[in-house]
Amino acid sequence: MSGRTLTGNNGLQRATQLKTLNVGIIGLGNVARVHAQLIQQRIDGVQVSGVFSARATTRSAFAIEFGAKEFDTAADLVFSEDVDAVLVTSPDMTHEEYVSLCLKAGKPVLCEKPLTPSAEGSKRLLEQELALGRRLVSVGFMRRYDSGYRRMRTLIADDAIGVPKIIHSIHRNPAPSPGFAWQDGITAVAVHDIDIIGWLLGERIASIAAATTIDENSDQQTEPLLLSGTTAGGVLFSIESFVNCGYGYDIGCEVAGTLGSVNLAWGDGIAVRRDYASTKPIPNGYASRFESAFVDQMRAWCEAVRVGHRVGASLWDGYVASLVTDAALRAALSGRSEVVTYPGVPEMYQL
Repeated sequence: MSGRTLTGNNGLQRATQLKTLNVGIIGLGNVARVHAQLIQQRIDGVQVSGVFSARATTRSAFAIEFGAKEFDTAADLVFSEDVDAVLVTSPDMTHEEYVSLCLKAGKPVLCEKPLTPSAEGSKRLLEQELALGRRLVSVGFMRRYDSGYRRMRTLIADDAIGVPKIIHSIHRNPAPSPGFAWQDGITAVAVHDIDIIGWLLGERIASIAAATTIDENSDQQTEPLLLSGTTAGGVLFSIESFVNCGYGYDIGCEVAGTLGSVNLAWGDGIAVRRDYASTKPIPNGYASRFESAFVDQMRAWCEAVRVGHRVGASLWDGYVASLVTDAALRAALSGRSEVVTYPGVPEMYQL
């Protein structure tokens, strides 16, 4: 479940009275640009103060574009007095290193999903934050801020569709990113769906199976991947991860219960989807589809950093998601359904 949200006017009033919040960004790819532009254009009282990329030409150009200081190393950025909080938008395999640096520096950090590609890495970060004794890490599961998903969650909680029995989640991209491997379809794509299923229903995934045409000897895989299983409460789920659909960035979700269903899909009736069009226009990427969610996530995170609260998905939520993706990876290779086991929730995350 999500962490505490800001309530009342005292916290917001205090936030507006504080100095400009200086945010540093580590990793300067496409999603970093989305965040930087939002900060520059949509978030008051916040600025990109520092940037780091392993590529010197990239960080120099980014620094000039956004009026930020260029840092030679990630550690220099994280420990700089000119940086109050950090965005980690680097490649997935580097998240653990950079989030760990932020914890050592005592800096709030918003890490793009996944927290780490494996539960082992996430557990190390969990132990580090627990030893610190306070929550500093938020994970960028921005679908939790999307108005459609939020409405679905409210309807489910209000018993508008009765007892949930089955949930379908669809994640389609027009084309994969360079170097996309079949494992990424689980750890970098389906992880969003894994998190949102638990968030919508308020319960964890208990078992998971995988149907795929993966070739263990190939580094590349862009064929559809279908995950399925049950939640702890007995709800059936399915997740479609299809990163090469060709026609657009298509996100769907439906929850059916004993009294009805709620659907995030486009329009009613039958529609043919191709060439970035359907009953309604289909986005060509995540930035346009989830623009409002990105804005709301960034605004909530920045306000929370200012007043010392934490919002959105916690490090614990990132760890839970990685436990499920680990099980899904095992299932894809074994051809069997895998049980997901969880440790007890530490008191620090029982909010």
